[in-house]
Amino acid sequence: MIAFSAFRTGLVRAFHMPRIVLFAWLVNLAFGLILAVPMLQKLDGAIRGTVMEEPLLERMDENWVQTFKTDNETSEIVTMLDYSILGYAPFLRHSEVVMSGGIVRPLGMFLKGMITDFELQWTRMGFVSWLGLLYVVVGCILSAGFISAFRGEYPPTIAEFLSSGMISFGPFFRLAVVSLILNYLFFVGVVDWLNRGIPSWTENSPSETTPFILYMVRNAFVFLVLVFFTISADYAKVRIVAESRLSALAAFGSGVIFAVRRFWTTFSLAMLFALLTFAAMGLYGFFESAFPQNGYWSILLLVLLQQLFMAVRMFIRAATYAGELEVYSGTDR
Repeated sequence: MIAFSAFRTGLVRAFHMPRIVLFAWLVNLAFGLILAVPMLQKLDGAIRGTVMEEPLLERMDENWVQTFKTDNETSEIVTMLDYSILGYAPFLRHSEVVMSGGIVRPLGMFLKGMITDFELQWTRMGFVSWLGLLYVVVGCILSAGFISAFRGEYPPTIAEFLSSGMISFGPFFRLAVVSLILNYLFFVGVVDWLNRGIPSWTENSPSETTPFILYMVRNAFVFLVLVFFTISADYAKVRIVAESRLSALAAFGSGVIFAVRRFWTTFSLAMLFALLTFAAMGLYGFFESAFPQNGYWSILLLVLLQQLFMAVRMFIRAATYAGELEVYSGTDR
């Protein structure tokens, strides 16, 4: 099967470029410090150096977190803190934000105001939205570098990797804007319509089962559409690099056509890498729950475990691009 062959090829090619994957992980780590450093400063003001001297609770205390957030209610970074950030909870929280369009909506409203009203509505952009935009910029450079690296016959140097990423940054960023617009229109036009419609459609239902099933169907539908958008954007990126295209809109259209014509291959490959990611999440949650987290060294060990997971996740993302490039290169267009 083409998908399994591309899956295996993607893993092998990513495995043979550890230096590039490690560099991408370091970039991601530096990006994460934008959140971590201000949060640590706030925590230092709350608990100071006692973490080095006194044993901590086995798990984060909900009452303490709520008090900490109330005392720092003007800090958007602190208000983002959820006491259920341990174990599998970060993945669940992230999925909720993605499925509800938590980042897409503010960015879409900002872009809409800039296009229709000819004004920059900075108030619509919260800290998370700006962080998401910065993440898109970094992601454009890294993804372009990965695809260019896998097209070569030998592992590139860090300078070559960054150079390739910067060369394709313009088309990739325009492609990200096209994807943002489509996602925003999908959430505003379709998802919001479903959210308004389900309560009215089931108001006379004698059981809660009917609305529950409809909400589950809605979630499955949203998930599949977002996966399709992601697959189409990925193959558009591959096409931009492989064919030196400059038109992001035309490349996205080509990506959609490619994903539709080879739906089972592209979707199966995406699901294989998704299953690998879920397996990594499961292992992280399992080992995280095994640590007592009641002292400095155990917390430090947990931080190292978390970064190991992020490195594995970056490896999977690189392997995904390599697998998609293999599918694209091995089929007639």
